[in-house]
Parts: sequence; structure tokens; C-alpha cells
Amino acid sequence: MNNRLLPMCVAALMVTFASGFLPEDQAAPVKVPSAPGVETLSMKQPLAADSPAMIALAQFVNYHFSAMTTGSTDAVKDSRSALVTALRKTEATAVFRRTMLSLIKPRLTDLLATNDTFRITNGLLVVRQVKDAEANELLLGQCNSETQSNASVRIAATGMLPSLMTGGSIPAAQLDGLARRIRSLISTETNWIAASQDLAALNTMATVTEKAKLLDQAASIRLDIVKALDDLVGRSIKLGDPDLAAAIFRGLVALRNQVLSMQQDEQKKLSAVAQPMLAAVQNLPNAPAGESGAKGKMQLEVDGAREAARQLVKLLPKSAS
Repeated sequence: MNNRLLPMCVAALMVTFASGFLPEDQAAPVKVPSAPGVETLSMKQPLAADSPAMIALAQFVNYHFSAMTTGSTDAVKDSRSALVTALRKTEATAVFRRTMLSLIKPRLTDLLATNDTFRITNGLLVVRQVKDAEANELLLGQCNSETQSNASVRIAATGMLPSLMTGGSIPAAQLDGLARRIRSLISTETNWIAASQDLAALNTMATVTEKAKLLDQAASIRLDIVKALDDLVGRSIKLGDPDLAAAIFRGLVALRNQVLSMQQDEQKKLSAVAQPMLAAVQNLPNAPAGESGAKGKMQLEVDGAREAARQLVKLLPKSAS
């Protein structure tokens, strides 16, 4: 090549790249949308659909949910953090959080379709941070074995329930109604870990309402714990399934802790309902023996449930007289 043409060729290439034309296998990097500013976070009224602020907020949500749906592990974590950070800002109003949820819901559907527990869990962590009734319903839907068949997702979702009680997402006065919902979830749950976490949520509710001096609600929630345990015990015996004993054991320990903090008249009322269930625990099926006839891990759970029931029998008054 003529030495005088070389500088001209280099200059031409520099102009081409500077003008934005890249080789086909080198896509231009996507610009990360800016997080919502204080004016958007502090909104008092819903934004118009075609307003610049709403368009920018939609771009922010869509970008990060796309990353959580198809991106790398690090991208999922980064995008979840970006969305949660925006929702946790002190300037964020309830109107802002509801607006975010309206943009999140259609993208959450795409995320759930992946059936990827890691991705879905990160999406639910964002939903949990919205802290309103509709967001709570979305989370509860993922705790339900009839609407979420992936047990790993249900385990992740039920693990988030206690934080709804302690984080101010649900007023203490409304927890007894939610307790009945969770007891209903337990009635169809087949995974012992998810059932254990449902029971843990009920235990947290009873504690929160007790501290709030809502004694009638606390008593009602404790009855829901007993009824949920009764259902688990009955199913374990009927199906000959010892696996549920692990949830029963943990639920009985939580119930014992509740009883220890109760007044004697409250204990008497609970005793009349709990005694038949506690007696039935002794009939839980044994787990298959391990190698060389040794007790396996699940048999230890069965034994633990039986012992916890015996302790409660001794702790509770014999009648409600």
C-alpha cells in the first residue's frame, strides 16, 4: 500500500467507528436507566402514562426485570438490589410503591415463567419491599401449592412471610385474618420445609399481636396454629408419611414457647383444643430405618415431635374448667 494512503485509511476507520457503526458481533452496550429521583419517589398522585417521569420509571423497571429474567447471576443480584434500593428510599411514598408494582406485575409473570428458583426468589424480594396489600397477595400466591407447583419457590416465598408481620407491611389488627389464610395454605402443603415456614409465620403473628396488646387476635392465631398442626398430624397418619413430622416438631416447639408466655386462663382455653392433637402425635408413622438398622434423620424428627407433644401435655392444664 502506498505510504501516503495509510494515514487516510486509518482516519477513515476512526470516523466510521466514531459514527456508531460496529461490527455485527460487537453490539453496542445498553445504557442502564437512571434510578428514580426524589421528585418521582415523593409523588403524591399517580403519574400520567405518557409523562416523562412515568416513561423513565417504566424503563428503569423493565431494564432490571429483563436482567433478572435472562441475565447472569451477578446481573440478577445487581438488578434486584437496584429495585429494592429505590423502594426502600425514605422519600418513597405509598403512591410511588404502588406505581412501581403496576410496572412490576407484567414483568413478574415473565419471571415466574422461567421456573428458575433463584430468579423468582429475587423477583419476590422486590415484590415484598412494596409493602402493600396487593404485593402481599402476590407473595402469598407463591406460597400456595395449588398455584405454585415448584416446592423450592414455595420454600423461598414462605420464608419471606414473617418479615411481613414485623416490617409493618400488615397492621397487627389484621393479622388474625391473614392467619386463617396461611392455615389454609398449610392444609394443602406437602413439603415439610414450606409447612414449617408457614407455621413460623403464624408463630410470629401470635407474638406480634400479643406485643400489640391485641389479646383476642393473639388467642385466635394460636388456635390457628393448633388447627394447622392437627391437619398435618392427621395427614401424616392417614398417608403413612413421616416426612411431615419435621414440620410438626418445629410447630410444636413454637407452640410450647407460646404457651410459656400465656396466662393460665388462656392456657386452659387452648388446652381443650390442643389435647386431642397432642395425643394423636404419638401415632405418627415411623420413618424407614437407615443403614444397618440405625435411626435415620427423619425418625429423629418423628421422635422429637412425640417428645415435644408429651412436654406440652404436661405443660397445659388438663381441662378448660
